[in-house]
Amino acid sequence: MKRTIKWAIVPVFVSLLAVQIFFSAGLAQETTVSFDNAWSFSDGLARVAVGKSIGYIDKTGNFVIRPSFYQVSIFFYPAYDFYEGRAQVIIAEKNGFIDKTGGVVIDPKFDDVWRFSEGLAQFEMNDKIGYIDLSGNIVIEAKFDEGDRFSGGLAPVELDGKWGYIDKSGNMVIDAVYKEAKVFSEGLAAVKVNAWGFVDKSGAMVVEAKYDDVWEFSEGLCAVETGGKIGFIDASGNMVITPAYEDGESFSDGLASVEIGGKDGYIDKTGAVVIPATFDDANPFSGGLAAVEVNGKWGFIDKGGKFVIEPRFDRANRFSEGFASVEIGGRWFFVDKTGKILGSK
Repeated sequence: MKRTIKWAIVPVFVSLLAVQIFFSAGLAQETTVSFDNAWSFSDGLARVAVGKSIGYIDKTGNFVIRPSFYQVSIFFYPAYDFYEGRAQVIIAEKNGFIDKTGGVVIDPKFDDVWRFSEGLAQFEMNDKIGYIDLSGNIVIEAKFDEGDRFSGGLAPVELDGKWGYIDKSGNMVIDAVYKEAKVFSEGLAAVKVNAWGFVDKSGAMVVEAKYDDVWEFSEGLCAVETGGKIGFIDASGNMVITPAYEDGESFSDGLASVEIGGKDGYIDKTGAVVIPATFDDANPFSGGLAAVEVNGKWGFIDKGGKFVIEPRFDRANRFSEGFASVEIGGRWFFVDKTGKILGSK
């Protein structure tokens, strides 16, 4: 969980990205903007790289925060996505947060920080984890060996080699007795004794700890691994889709991607294959579309399995807030659900 490599980051301003003429197979000649890297929209803004500097654009493609956070090393980035109006930045080897104007609202004084969730974020000082609020006030002192984000009012933390759960006052409400623990999702959290099971918010083991690996609950079901195969259980622990898949992802938009015979397709909640396993790779659905790979190129299909955006991208991320970031020939763009590139004329 911890990012252990630290580097000095010096804020510098660079010019806005130049408009360029872009050519690619399957694309008409377009005047548009491109980036050296681009991430998904989050909290209304998208993080982009111009050269080695990170900035943020809005959904019109305009810079809201100019590229001013300089990447010294390829191993990590000096700025991260927005959550709850805050984005992590690293300045002179210390971590803080900016708001959506680019102003520093939590001074960079921490050894590490993570994203905000339910009003709190983990911070690290002297190899211990605590939690701050949106103003940067320390709400829970740094006393844990590890910690994850709050979800459903609780957060998993590690103390003396064992994991439990705290509330937002820092009280240990589920004893630290587990080898590993994940965040709560749909009222349940995965914990590892010798194998994986699930507890509720009272700490009761409601799904027997017998799985080799587990995902998070999503849309009422959870992917689990047993005997080297992936199946799906419900919140009572009933196996509703028999373990038969080589790999799988959580349900989203009513479908889950699974691997069958080395190819990816999609099943519904009855386990019926609704989109045949013909793809080299397949991502979860988001906003009615899913990124899939065919012969080394990525496109987007609808829930009927029809290509809405033909495979023409070298890489593609899932849709978020109406846009997906895609790569063509080493340059990154944003496309809408019709395939139109953000900023094109």
